[in-house]
Amino acid sequence: MDIKEAKLISILTYFQTLGQYPLKHKTDEFLFNCPFREDKNASLWVNDKKSCWKDFGSGKGGNILDLVMLINNCDVSAALKYLDKTPKVRFSLFRQSEDFKNIIEIKHQQPLQNNALIQYLHERKVNVDIAKLYVSEIYYTIKKKRYFALAFKNDKDGYELRNKYFKGSTSPKYLTTVKGLPEQINIFEGFLDFLSCLTFYKTERLRNQTIILNSLSFVNEVLKLPNQVNSFLDNDNAGKEAFHYLSQKLKITDISGKMFPQHKDFNDFINNI
Repeated sequence: MDIKEAKLISILTYFQTLGQYPLKHKTDEFLFNCPFREDKNASLWVNDKKSCWKDFGSGKGGNILDLVMLINNCDVSAALKYLDKTPKVRFSLFRQSEDFKNIIEIKHQQPLQNNALIQYLHERKVNVDIAKLYVSEIYYTIKKKRYFALAFKNDKDGYELRNKYFKGSTSPKYLTTVKGLPEQINIFEGFLDFLSCLTFYKTERLRNQTIILNSLSFVNEVLKLPNQVNSFLDNDNAGKEAFHYLSQKLKITDISGKMFPQHKDFNDFINNI
C-alpha cells in the first residue's frame, strides 16, 4: 500500500476497526473520544467528506496517516503496514452491524509456538517463556484473508491482537485483570508493557493485583477501586494526561515517571538498557 491508497481509507472505517464509534454526528462531521489521550468530552472531530481530523484537546490534526502514526507511535512506513492490514468494511453507526461483527473471525487458537510470533517477542525483548503464560496465538480471517497474531484475553472474552504489522482487537474490547494481593493495584496501558515489566523483574507474576487497560478509554474503571494505585502508564502526552486525571481522584504513584522518565513506555525502556 502506498500513501495515495492509504488516504483513500475512511477515517470512520479505521475507527470502527478499533472498536470506536462517534458520540455525536451531523451530516459529514463526527465527534469521537480521542484514542491517543484521555478524553471524556469527545474532542476529536472528523470530517468524512474531507478525510481529515482534528483533536481540539491537543491541537493536533491531519489525515488518516497522521492519526495512525499518533495512535501507534510509529513512522509513515509502519503506518502504511498497519493500514494495509485494516479490514476494508463499510462504516456503520450501529455497533452491532453485521460488517463490524464479522471483521475478525477467529478460526483457531493454540498455545504460542509460531516462530514468527516468537521472533516478534524476541525483537521486543520480551521473555517468551513468561509471555506464554499470558498470550496464545490465534488464526483468524478478515474478509476471507487468513492471518495470525498474538492474542491477549480481556475480562469479557475479547482479545487484543498483535503481530509485527498489525495492532487490533476482537469484540468486545475491555480491560484485563491479573490476580494478586489487593492492597495495591498496578495499571498498564497495554499487555506488551505488562510482559516487559515481568521480563525486567524476571518473574511470572507481580505481587499485587494488576490491570491492563488495553485502551485508555477504560481508565475510569480504575476509579472504582479504593486501593493505592501504581501507575505504569506511558510517558507520552496521553499517558501523562490519564495519570493527572487519576491523581485528582486516587492515591496514585507515577512509577513510569520515576523509573524510566526518558522512555515512552516499559517496552521502550527494556529495549534501551
